[in-house]
This record gives sequence, structure tokens and C-alpha cells, in this order.
Amino acid sequence: MQSITPALDILNFEIAANPDILAADVQEKIQAGIKEKPVKVEIKLPDDVAVNTILKRQADGTLYDFRRLSNPEYGQLKHDMLTGAVLQDRNFDGKADWAILYLQDGAWGDEDGLINGQIENSLIAANWDLGSSRIEVRSSNDGLNFYGNSSYVQFSLNSFTGIDASEVGIARVSFTEDGQIAKVNGKSVSTIEEAKQAIIVEGETLFSSLKQRDRNPNIGTQTRTVNFEEGEQAVFFVIQAGTKDEVLFNGLDAKSVQFSLPSLNRGTTIMTASSDANAQNVKVSLAGLFDISSKILTSEEVRVQLPLLAVDQSQAIAKTTDELIDLRSNGAFDGKQVTLKFSVQREAANNNSAYFYRVDNANGAILDSVTDMLIDPTANLTVEERQRYLELATTERLVKDVQFQTSNFQTMEISVNFAGGEYYAPFLLSDGSLTSINNDFSRVLTSYTGINSDQVDHIRSFGNNKFGFEDMIGGGDRDYNDMILSIVQVEILA
Repeated sequence: MQSITPALDILNFEIAANPDILAADVQEKIQAGIKEKPVKVEIKLPDDVAVNTILKRQADGTLYDFRRLSNPEYGQLKHDMLTGAVLQDRNFDGKADWAILYLQDGAWGDEDGLINGQIENSLIAANWDLGSSRIEVRSSNDGLNFYGNSSYVQFSLNSFTGIDASEVGIARVSFTEDGQIAKVNGKSVSTIEEAKQAIIVEGETLFSSLKQRDRNPNIGTQTRTVNFEEGEQAVFFVIQAGTKDEVLFNGLDAKSVQFSLPSLNRGTTIMTASSDANAQNVKVSLAGLFDISSKILTSEEVRVQLPLLAVDQSQAIAKTTDELIDLRSNGAFDGKQVTLKFSVQREAANNNSAYFYRVDNANGAILDSVTDMLIDPTANLTVEERQRYLELATTERLVKDVQFQTSNFQTMEISVNFAGGEYYAPFLLSDGSLTSINNDFSRVLTSYTGINSDQVDHIRSFGNNKFGFEDMIGGGDRDYNDMILSIVQVEILA
């Protein structure tokens, strides 16, 4: 740590029911509410001072990092039950301009630590200088370490030498003193099998590869930009001829899954890596399939990407799929119309159509307006529930008057208006359009393996905001290039 520079004076406040202006029954509801789950408080930060952390001031004057990711129960509690602060850059200038506080009576961050119907706070917004950002290969050559100030790291796929489309991902981990995995994304693990499962569940896909073919759409270099904090450690996983979603649905034994940690591969090493002298660039080779380069982006390089990164669901804490448009996590989109410009590409004999539909959480769940039941596509649903989910996705949850189509081996661009403050998921209508389905949802292909009629994953992530579709029922040639949608521009309308 080099220095902490305060950006705001100490901010003291209390959350409690006011007996002077509220009826007794309303007071009781407020007191019960702040005990049951966190309440949300938004604080506007100064425009002229950089802020990268919110510090909590204790009664004895000591300070601790009050960001949500520092919550001791991070990874153990559900995302919406975590207390702490989240910093947001809503004007995309590279500096946080809002602090979002999640506070709960008696939980982490409540000054008195008591469940007594009030929350006491003493906070400081500050710039915590941890030194220059660095990325290094772990001494055991099985993962990466990140040091210094928060950094955005861009991973680029330099080459893929396999045949069938495969997937590579990354997970944040911590280790015990003897080198065993202790936590994955904050979740405690105690066995090798638990660690392997947690890496897949909690990890994020960097990108899927295109299947090796004589002719593929030109999607450029595949990249994914990921944010890392001081002291984080990351390991890789590789799924050969499969996807994370398929492994989650069918089990670890369903596909060939390998990890950069030899201890998870019965001692087999799959990773080689090298870094530059300045610890800004690392090259990684994985399983003889993926050659990847990673570099820490400069502030200018990050600023150019910020609007696109803000709609990429992989940047949020709560996520289960990378094939999701996130206009909720960053408050910049709340109450606004957001125009997304897409590039649409196709390599398919079928004349497919792609669409988007609105979902209610990061799992892709839909609240049924008739039954008031939440239908979660990642859960073990009945045939009737799957049918109802697809019915809602293609009717009342559909983004209206928007249909993605293009001619074979052609690229076109289309701009679409979305309502901010929501999540949106894509689906493909195989060889046709919605006007032709006649309540037959077998050709409606989503990001969710358990929802699809053939129980096959039909949508893959090729990087930030880049979705590849497989149009054949049953998986076909599994090339995932039958249609490719890429978000290339984000504009917030007044």
C-alpha cells in the first residue's frame, strides 16, 4: 500500500424508522425490512476526485475496506444478501461517480453489530493507491497472480489448434499455506472434486473457439476484458468439444475438462506461460489447444471499452451465463433507452432468425404473470415449465419488432433500442421466424441447455458481447457460426 487519499469527509448517518413522522405500523415494517435483507443507498461522489474504495470507520477510529467484494461472507451468501459498497462509473469517464451501499441491520457494516431496528454508518470515500498494476505467472506455472491497483486485463485468443469448437475459462481462487485450493470466488472448498466443480460453476468463460473449417465468418481477434483486484489469483479450465453450460447440465464427466492446476488433473500439466519484464503481458498455452495472450490495459484503452464492458454480464458479480445483455448492474442505464448496434453474420444453409427477450435476474429466470411463479431455466424444470418459459420468451417477454437476419456469408448492422434497468437473453429460431412456429417450441434455441428441446447448448460466447449460434436440432456440426451477433456500439438516449 502506498497511500490513502480521502475524497469525502467522514460521512455519518443512520438508517431507522422515524417515529416523529411515521405511523407505528409503518415503523414496524421498516424495522422488519432492514433486518430481513440489505437496503440500497446511493451516494453521488465528487466529480473532481478519483475514488476507488469505500472505507468503513469503526468506533476506535480504525478503517477497513467496505466494498462488497471484501465482505467476509462473499461467496457464501447469495449475491442479493451481501452487504457492502459497489462503485459505479455511470458516465464512463474512467472514474467512479456513484457509491451504491447495501446495508442490513446487524450484518457486516452495521456499526453496532446489533439487530435493533437501526443501522449506524461512518464511511470515507477514498483513493487507495496500491501501486502499479502487475500480472505475473504463478511460481508453479499453473495460474496468474494480480498485484497493485485494480486492473482491466484483456485476454486475446491468438490461435486454436483443435478441431471441434472448445471453450476456455478462468476462475478466481485462493490457496492454503500448503498450496491447496481453499476458496473459489469466495466459496470454500475442501476436496478436489468440490474445487473442480466450483471452478466450473463460479468461473467465467473467456471465449469459445470456432470449429476449424475452410470457411468461417471473419469475427476478428477474439478478446475478453476482465477486471482484477490486488492479490487475486486465477486458474484456467479447458472444456474440449463442449461448453461450460453443457458440463453444468450433464456433469463433469460429460466432456473432457482439464484445469491449469495439475492437482486437479491427477498430476498432468496442461499450462505453460511466460511474462515480460514489466509484468504487463503474459502468454499462456493451454492443453495444446489454446494460445492466449493477456495484457493490462492502459486507462485510455479501458475508457474506450467502458460502455461495451458495462453491458457485458461477465463484469457483474452475480452471473451464471455469459450470453446475457446486462442493462441492470450499472445504474447508468436505469430509466433510460439504450441503443445497441449489432453486427450480424451468417454461415448457414438454414434461414435462421435471432431475437432477444427480457428476463428477471442473472439466472435468466422469468416471473410468470399468470401464476406469479419464477421460472428459472437453470433449475430442474418439468416439461410444462419449460414449455411455459419458451412461450413467455417468445411472446410477452420478447423485444418487439426486432428480428436479426442476414444473407449467407454476409454481414449487416442493425441498431436496437432496449429499456435500461433490465437483463436480456438471446434465442435463435432455427430455419424460420416466430410467425411460423405455431406453438411448436422445438426450434426455439436458447442459452439454457435444460430449456432447449434437445438438451444441447446452442449459444456460445466468443468474447465480450459476441454470441455464436448453432442452428441444428441435436447440435448438428456444432460449429456455432450459423449466426454471430456482436455488440459494436452502446448509446444511452436521454
